Amino acid sequence: MNAMRARRLSTPLLVLLPLLLPVLLPACRESDRQAPRRLVVYAAGPRGLAEALANSFTAETGIPVDLFSATTGQLMARLEAERHNRRADVILLASALAAEHLAREGRLMALQLESDAPASPWDDPKGMYRALGAAAVGIALRDDGSARDLRRGLEARSDSARHGAGIPGAGRLDLDGREELDGQDELDAASDLDWTAALCGDFAAEGGSIVMPSPIRSGTSADFVLAYLLERGEAGWECFAEARRMGLEFAAANSQALAGLSAGTYRAIIGAVDYLVLREIDRGAPIRLHFPRSGAPVVPRPAAILTGTRRAEEARRFIAHCLSPAGQRLIAEARMIPADATLRAALDRPMPARELPLDLDLALERQVRILRRFQYQIERPQTSRPAQRAPEEAARR
Repeated sequence: MNAMRARRLSTPLLVLLPLLLPVLLPACRESDRQAPRRLVVYAAGPRGLAEALANSFTAETGIPVDLFSATTGQLMARLEAERHNRRADVILLASALAAEHLAREGRLMALQLESDAPASPWDDPKGMYRALGAAAVGIALRDDGSARDLRRGLEARSDSARHGAGIPGAGRLDLDGREELDGQDELDAASDLDWTAALCGDFAAEGGSIVMPSPIRSGTSADFVLAYLLERGEAGWECFAEARRMGLEFAAANSQALAGLSAGTYRAIIGAVDYLVLREIDRGAPIRLHFPRSGAPVVPRPAAILTGTRRAEEARRFIAHCLSPAGQRLIAEARMIPADATLRAALDRPMPARELPLDLDLALERQVRILRRFQYQIERPQTSRPAQRAPEEAARR
């Protein structure tokens, strides 16, 4: 009975449907024309900056943005999983190596931007991606008077490494004949730290330790490892191995390492990303950022359009907006290094005296091999810490 009633009720609808379609379909098409197409943007962190750029773009253009924020590694994995079902239109990465990999696979469109923003030295010369800015990798130190102990520990450990382990470049730091350091002199002396001296130092016996963000999880840390090892070769591997034997620890991410540094758990972070350190300093954390005089890696933040997008024009407008004065101000406010050279020169922030060079061709060729070797030979091995001094001996020092 109910089935017969349902058939009787549905019959008028079936009869009327052909009459309603000419009315309904134009209305649907008009609705589609009126609703802006959403631009899908995949962005490496910090998420707050990606959200600010997306909101600023939407406020200016009226084009809504669907944002997915993750690490560069997670974004690359997602792109691979979606290779045959592409969703993203724009990708913002935290590594030029990742952008170069996508470009060489033919997965990026030529930008052809209508933008007045001048080119930066971090842009792709072939025009497949533009750098919105960059992040520098340095050494984060406690700024609470512990610089003296840090300095002495580095000096003692470097001297031992040079004479005992035969590690090139791990010699004693120049104290300019000074034996005692205090106040600002402690910080000035710590500013002489170089990568090799810092890495080959052991602070566990002094009641502290060095930590490094895992290059398996942190893209900026991975870029530092690549730049350091490509420049120093086997001597660099020996230094990392010595540092690990002497107690070098690895944190899952920069934020975890910074929390430990602020709390006093760690005395230094090797391979710390600058904008996170500077933000913690702005909040009053007792830490400071140091760039070795020999150079520091500067990691560009590339922006690119993915092939297969049906929103190429909106994607170009988004990247042009990020390179505009409004977008560059947002990048500077996030404590990153903006691509705009004029704005960059006006910033009150520490900058590396020299960029540690990274050969993209060589890095792409050896990246997987180096990071895999680092994971198994340096990061994963369980090493015993040096024995702690007895309290009375530590008190005498």
